Amino acid sequence: MATLRDFYIHVTPSVQGCPVSLINNAIRSAAIEFCERTNMWKYGFTAQDVTANVDTYTFTFPLSVTDAMISRPTYVEVSGLQVNPTNEEDLDSLQYLWRDATNKQPQLYYMDFDNTMILVPTPSETITGGLYVEAALRPTMDATTLPDWLYENWSETIAHGALTRLHAMPGKVWADPQTVSMHRAKFKEGISRAKSRTMKSFAKQGKTVQPRSFWE
Repeated sequence: MATLRDFYIHVTPSVQGCPVSLINNAIRSAAIEFCERTNMWKYGFTAQDVTANVDTYTFTFPLSVTDAMISRPTYVEVSGLQVNPTNEEDLDSLQYLWRDATNKQPQLYYMDFDNTMILVPTPSETITGGLYVEAALRPTMDATTLPDWLYENWSETIAHGALTRLHAMPGKVWADPQTVSMHRAKFKEGISRAKSRTMKSFAKQGKTVQPRSFWE
């Protein structure tokens, strides 16, 4: 894993006098935004059991994955069939009794907390290794390390994102408002390239569940 300090070579020469804590925060924030907007940091969780009459499932990372949290799931399947994302507001408007519904094959999911998923309708059968999830990750708000590939391939893009934040700070000796637009444009351009690369390798075909009533 790369450290925040590894990125200094692209940042500190342009912000002389800036406290290290602010530099770290700017690098971390830029990395979070990069990952959230590109979905480039991907991880497939080990399949876990689905339990009858339990709708809530929490995902934990192995020791090899540090300073990470789920940004959003990118592919979810139950018992080999893909299930699709939703949210509580849509569920309440379309099927107000959804909380009481059960079915052997969930059709939808939503994230309740950062690493917690709700399956809808609630599974009615236990399925060993039935839930498989792939997700896009992002650094945590207190991350001190970042993936090596992020440094090797996108360190300059992350640096532009950090410098956008640091140079925009009003009244600071290291601030340079005239360069903010340039750094922001280069940051956005890097994100665009990363998104394009991600989309080319992102398509995963899965067996889909045909829409039907939860009570079938």
